[in-house]
Amino acid sequence: MENNEIIINRELPFSREAEEGVAGCILANGNCISDAVEVVSPADFFLGPAREIYAAAIDLFNENKPIDFVTIAEVLGKYDKLDGVGGSIYLANLASSVSTTENVKYYANIVAEKAHAQRTAQGSEQRRHQEERLLRYAPGTAPSLALVNAHEGEQQHIDCQEIDGKQLINHRLPLPPLG
Repeated sequence: MENNEIIINRELPFSREAEEGVAGCILANGNCISDAVEVVSPADFFLGPAREIYAAAIDLFNENKPIDFVTIAEVLGKYDKLDGVGGSIYLANLASSVSTTENVKYYANIVAEKAHAQRTAQGSEQRRHQEERLLRYAPGTAPSLALVNAHEGEQQHIDCQEIDGKQLINHRLPLPPLG
């Protein structure tokens, strides 16, 4: 399961126009990559084709190679990803769809903002799932009082409190496995 598939019943926020705008600007003018890399990484792109195009451009940038429609198509083809992004026709359409490449940093900022909102939404959904696991694992705990402690994204234990009559009882339990 990809990270962007974690939320099942809600659509994650993203901007197709901004993601395709960044990719189109880079395809039309390879020098745009220097503005975009200051703001976004490939992981910030929700759409696979835009992410792959951007990653190919970064590869070329890191190797000090020219960045344009032809070189990006070559990199994507080398890794058997050209057809997966929509082929050369899709690349040409993206490159010709941008009216100006001067807005690439603005588009990249939109992509970054949406990526942050995605991570926030995914984190909320993960906390909800952890709370459900806690309730299955430690019945009787009050969900509003349950806290999941995390260390750099890896949950190690749960601190929970339950009300037993009028007394508040604290528990520290190992976090149960997923599933």
